[in-house]
Amino acid sequence: MNKQKPPTPPPTVMRKSDVPVEENSCIFCDYKEEDILMPELTFGINLISEIAYCILDKYPVTKGHTLIIPKRHVEFISELSFIEMEHIFLLAKHRIPEAEKEFEDITGWNFGVNQGESAGQTISHLHFHLIPRRKNDVINPIGGIRNVIPNKGDYTTLDNTF
Repeated sequence: MNKQKPPTPPPTVMRKSDVPVEENSCIFCDYKEEDILMPELTFGINLISEIAYCILDKYPVTKGHTLIIPKRHVEFISELSFIEMEHIFLLAKHRIPEAEKEFEDITGWNFGVNQGESAGQTISHLHFHLIPRRKNDVINPIGGIRNVIPNKGDYTTLDNTF
């Protein structure tokens, strides 16, 4: 007898304001046109309205923290088409110099995604974080994104056994 796995529960949502009112709604699918950054950018087709778009993060880590979001509702990177991936990176490429003009103290960037509840994903519509960094914004920036796991950032001092 084949036993079916129980359905996976939805990811825990940390902010009540981000929980959709209707079961079929999504805050990133229901974005407001006036919140989109760089609406004038086009790459043969209107990149913002057809493929992906940028908005400022509602809960920014730093000034200029930007979300890059595929317009098509997907939850995982593996669901993106090649064209969607290309457009997401094109938006990052164009957002970086724009933000650096707006905030002259930016000296670096983190670009990443939280995929899955254990990685911190709280909204089930895939989105990429483009986070501006400033000199001395943390005590020791070595390892960058590796710092999401406590005590694993500074790889120069780690015992890498698990």
